[in-house]
Amino acid sequence: MDESKYTEIELLLSIAMLISPNSVKDIAAASRIKASSLYKWRTVADYHMSTKKTEALLTYFVEKEPLILIMAEIVKSVLTILLIDSASSTD
Repeated sequence: MDESKYTEIELLLSIAMLISPNSVKDIAAASRIKASSLYKWRTVADYHMSTKKTEALLTYFVEKEPLILIMAEIVKSVLTILLIDSASSTD
């Protein structure tokens, strides 16, 4: 997987984790990822999950919380637009 695409998916999943009404522990159990791995991924800068874990988490959101995933995509898009606008206004 392309590194930039992988980073985009991780950002999307990170936002989804933040806005999900479910706890990290519940999401970990449902996606069969250790809760400690999800906590570390969410809190440690430059820590990346394996492709397998990322795919498991994406599958969880697609199957169990698709609306959260859609909202996360909207938030990611808005943040990207704001970042681009902010960068262009300082020129």
